[in-house]
Amino acid sequence: MPIYEFICKDTGKRFEVKMRYDEYDPQAIRSPFTGSANVERIIRGVRFVRSESSRWEAALEGDASALNDIDETEPKTLGRALSYFGRNLESELGQEFKKVTERLQDGESPEKIEQSLSSLSDNNVESIEKDTP
Repeated sequence: MPIYEFICKDTGKRFEVKMRYDEYDPQAIRSPFTGSANVERIIRGVRFVRSESSRWEAALEGDASALNDIDETEPKTLGRALSYFGRNLESELGQEFKKVTERLQDGESPEKIEQSLSSLSDNNVESIEKDTP
């Protein structure tokens, strides 16, 4: 049931009225302080919460603000976001990308993943250097 917020214009005090949509009639609202109908409804900003996938879809369509709620410190959320974007891009990002997103979704920290990837690339550089004369 919605809660409507009002201000009594005689006293300046705020009050709330809980009623169904079909019961709402601005003329019927009276101040609980004075009994007067000299009240004004307070309308606050409304925020709609969207699902993760709808925010990510909006980001793919160019709305960068849709990513403002992604918690970069939470590996699972980051992994889900990257996985979603990876599935929806036109180009294939490869198995390494898929493995990284899976590791993030399992809760592994980005730092730990980055560290293991850099050690892999360091090993590859060493083996290339050893093979060259």
